[in-house]
Amino acid sequence: MGESGIMAGSGCAMPDDSRPTAEEVKQQLARMLGGKRFAAAVKQAPFLKYVVEAALRGEPTDEDAIGYDLFPKFVSDQSTDVRVTAGNLRSRLDKYYADEGRDDPVMILLPEPPPSKKGEIRRPTGEAYRPFFIYNPNHPVDQDYRRGRYYLSQCTPADDTLALDHFGFALERQPDHAASHAGKAEVFLRRAMVNPGNAPTATNLDLAAHSVNEALRCSPALWRAHALRGVLHGCHGKWREAGQSFDRALQKDEFQTRYGAWYYPAYLMAVGRTDEALVLVRTCAEENPDDLPSQLAQGVFLYAARRYEEALYSLAAANTMNPRQWIARTVSALVALAQREPATAHVILAHRLVGEELFPGLLLLCYAAELRLRKTPEQWGASRRAATDDLFSSVYRALGEIADTLPSPSEQLARVLKHAGKHYVSPLQLGLAYLALNRTRSAAAQLKRARRENHPLAAWLHLWPVLDPLNVQAL
Repeated sequence: MGESGIMAGSGCAMPDDSRPTAEEVKQQLARMLGGKRFAAAVKQAPFLKYVVEAALRGEPTDEDAIGYDLFPKFVSDQSTDVRVTAGNLRSRLDKYYADEGRDDPVMILLPEPPPSKKGEIRRPTGEAYRPFFIYNPNHPVDQDYRRGRYYLSQCTPADDTLALDHFGFALERQPDHAASHAGKAEVFLRRAMVNPGNAPTATNLDLAAHSVNEALRCSPALWRAHALRGVLHGCHGKWREAGQSFDRALQKDEFQTRYGAWYYPAYLMAVGRTDEALVLVRTCAEENPDDLPSQLAQGVFLYAARRYEEALYSLAAANTMNPRQWIARTVSALVALAQREPATAHVILAHRLVGEELFPGLLLLCYAAELRLRKTPEQWGASRRAATDDLFSSVYRALGEIADTLPSPSEQLARVLKHAGKHYVSPLQLGLAYLALNRTRSAAAQLKRARRENHPLAAWLHLWPVLDPLNVQAL
């Protein structure tokens, strides 16, 4: 999801999982120790080497461990050798990355010391000297990766293509950049949901699985790759394996797995833990009010939980942030349809999106519902029934006139089926198209086909209110 920083409150943050692998850190350490700035650093160079190698091995980097191993005269709670050397090392690292290491691919940094009163040197507690490793924001690989994540967060098919390009650029420079492999997997997974360019679901799922495998090959500790593998298991209906993958993701990074993307909440929803899922997405949305994916995820999950009015607030926020992105528009249309406002849903799909290309079945379903409700206006949704103002009446009258110019539902279904005979059309869309004409047996057959194809949304069919007329659980 998004890439914004840590916010107030509970501290929910958007993920920054572009982290160097152990091998890349070792290469960077060798690069630094062989450089001119550390050549004469008789105390700081061994200190840097010690804490980096200890961190990579998972060994302690507290003051006593460092002091007794590096300073022969060290006395716990009395000597200041570790604190002073660490302070000098921080200064040297700043100078190194300001000139000699400005374009190095990886940055090795020490955490800042705890605050202390004037004239006091306070002994740090715990792993106070454990270094952390990040990709250098000045380096082209990290810049391309972050551009990819930005475009991915915009949630439009065109931006997904740009995201894929930038992840590819990063991998051209650095083939083992695990986070970029995971980014590509996200793009292919989303394409599997929408099938742009008539690409079959299986093709995109295979590409996503390959990218996940590459990410884990490069960095087995990457939480996002394990979570994506969990989603892919869910697509195949392998919920036990999905749970195991999410357990591994939680072990690697519990916080980011819970709050850093929609994958884990979606798994919780699928297995019936709806309340827990809603808590996670609500926390992220509240703590990141300006982050589009956080608001979008909350809107989608609230729709699936049948909490339509609440969903509309988050979807409206997402639409404001990026009017071009299709997910909020589509779910807004689904909410309108659920609230018995099919004319509104039809307009959202037909005029704000390339509805005929992406959602022909849903578009037909909205149109057919609009025609049926004309015969029983007392069943319109509350907002339509309350629209007594002349302006709103004129708007709905205009919508009715537009609808009258369209082919009948039967003719539209025939067109969709004719197109599906020549090009790939998602069976989910075909199922919705049949449902529009109350051909429930044919609709159910298409949904079964979607499950056989492992369409990503098919694993969550039981969550979608639009399919309530069908007994999805029995499929």
